[in-house]
Amino acid sequence: MTSIDVKPLQIAGAPMPSDFPRTPYEAIQNLCTAKRESSLGPLATWTEYSAAWNAVAYRFHAVTDHDEAFIEAVGKGDPARYLQERELFSFFVAGLSAIEAFAYGLYHLAAVACPIKFPVKDSRSITLDLTQKKFATSFPAQTVTVELSKLVVDRTFTEWKICRNVLAHRSYPGRIMSGTTANQPPTDDVWKLENVTINSETTSSRRKWLSQTLQDLLDSAKTFVEQKL
Repeated sequence: MTSIDVKPLQIAGAPMPSDFPRTPYEAIQNLCTAKRESSLGPLATWTEYSAAWNAVAYRFHAVTDHDEAFIEAVGKGDPARYLQERELFSFFVAGLSAIEAFAYGLYHLAAVACPIKFPVKDSRSITLDLTQKKFATSFPAQTVTVELSKLVVDRTFTEWKICRNVLAHRSYPGRIMSGTTANQPPTDDVWKLENVTINSETTSSRRKWLSQTLQDLLDSAKTFVEQKL
């Protein structure tokens, strides 16, 4: 069972898992609250940032719930196959959403700092790729730019995005089922999607990656907010 922080996050209003990078997350929120109260930047831009920041916390919390539910379902074996697939779907969707929400919120913070270079017209066009490219052009020396550039080529992130897109938009991949012989123990099933091995580490290892990735992104975004807003 995941340990839960006793004190709720100020913005999410719910106890968060202990592996959520709470310190930089709340530091950014506090800094932005002060900037917003000074009337710097359009209200609509701040509103979009706030909504995205809410989503980062809520989606990560969902990831932890789906991780734990998946591990429990794996322990029950094949009879829980539907439960496993249900949690895998939700895990990959929520995890990628947490990262995309971060990028969306970060873009709007940059729009406050540099509205000409970060125009806010069609929210549907503001993606992780756009945010990374805009930061590479406008703020090449910022640590958050380095972290974004590392993220978009990261192998785990690429796998995560492929899995989410296939599951959410196209198909259910099925599995290569494990087999047993008299001389060999059973092996893990393998998803017919990026050859993901199905066992108790399937979600937990990726959750650790997500926690560390958000930690790095939020730490560097805090520096950006301190220096540019």
